[in-house]
Amino acid sequence: METPTDMEIVRRVQAGDAEAFGELVNRYSGRIYALALAMVRDAQRAEDVTQETFIRAYEHLGGFRGASAFATWLYRIAYNRAVGECRRRAYDRIDAESCAVAEESSAGRFDEETVVRMRRALERLRPDERVL
Repeated sequence: METPTDMEIVRRVQAGDAEAFGELVNRYSGRIYALALAMVRDAQRAEDVTQETFIRAYEHLGGFRGASAFATWLYRIAYNRAVGECRRRAYDRIDAESCAVAEESSAGRFDEETVVRMRRALERLRPDERVL
């Protein structure tokens, strides 16, 4: 029996065969996990990114028209999810660690008032600016 193409499976899922999506998961889960792991550098978070990628792909598969290869579309979702995870992790650490690191690395170059002003300034930035 000939292996169905990605597009054939996508069309089956779009036609209501939800179980066919499992074929795509089986086909791409290892590669998506590898991409996620390379980006987030943590096995549990990579598993989460992989799962979120397939959930998002399934939810939006109705809008997939094949302008690009399914794999390209799926990898882009995975990449975006991994970047989002990295940003979220960075935001979580900013408040807890960044000011402490700044204090430690300054080795006394900043007085307490300056550190407080720097923290306030960071709080006023948009999250995407803070990550930088």
